[in-house]
Amino acid sequence: GRTILQLHEKHFPNTPAAMLFSELLPRKDDFRAVKMCPPRCKNVETLEPFQSFMPAIKKVNRALPNLLDGWREDFKNSRIILLSANNVTSEVGASKQNGNTMHS
Repeated sequence: GRTILQLHEKHFPNTPAAMLFSELLPRKDDFRAVKMCPPRCKNVETLEPFQSFMPAIKKVNRALPNLLDGWREDFKNSRIILLSANNVTSEVGASKQNGNTMHS
């Protein structure tokens, strides 16, 4: 994403960019997580498999807001939006941080 924003800024310096990101959604195929060990194991030494993809999904979703905030700081002329299903409000399409986080 950062490279795309850099290229846009280089080739279109006076035109704001717009990027849309979405948090990862829960998966219904946890049975596959067990089969991925090895090499992707909860404990590589004991070959204990992950029982679910949710820890990885939650980790990515926790990291996205801070990552995108850094991009917003670096590319102030651009609109970078994160779609989120968390913290759903009673108002569909409610926004946070000048419309940069939208809840469904």
